[in-house]
Amino acid sequence: MAVGDRGSPRFLNSSVVHRADGRRLRRPAVVAVERVGTEVADRYGFVEADGAEAAGLVAVSGAVEKPGIGNAPSDLVLLGRYVFPPCIFDDLRALAPGHGGEIQLTDAIHRAARRDGAVGLLVDHVLLDIGMPAGLLEATAAVGLARPDLAPAFRDAIRRMFEKQRGIQGARRRWRSLLAAAGAMM
Repeated sequence: MAVGDRGSPRFLNSSVVHRADGRRLRRPAVVAVERVGTEVADRYGFVEADGAEAAGLVAVSGAVEKPGIGNAPSDLVLLGRYVFPPCIFDDLRALAPGHGGEIQLTDAIHRAARRDGAVGLLVDHVLLDIGMPAGLLEATAAVGLARPDLAPAFRDAIRRMFEKQRGIQGARRRWRSLLAAAGAMM
């Protein structure tokens, strides 16, 4: 079912899923992942993948926060988009501080994946890290250029900035030339 142009989850209240043995039915977590180079393994959480991708999905057996370059368990990075079962809160409460001395959601994902399994949904997008200055600029440009209502004004603003920067650089070059000429005269 969709709302406008976006998908929307629906749960029918006219049916109940019940295990025959009476145990609580556990749903796996679903995490959005993207393939990246492992040279960024010191900046993101990565998943441990079991087996090959099938229809854009991959079985996830664990996760690790910022494993470090050369230590990533796969080339699949967590994108920060999740669908969790309610037990994720129990997992978070059970955690001791992890990487950076903080309670890490990635550690709770690891616990949930080990216990109930998890599913990685491969997303074919470009990861734009707004937690880093260059990534924030890249994300701003990507959004500014992608939106038809913003793109013309964004392009004009960037063009004006380049022209101003060229003018400043030209003035600096002229100033250095004048100083060099004045120094040669003395």
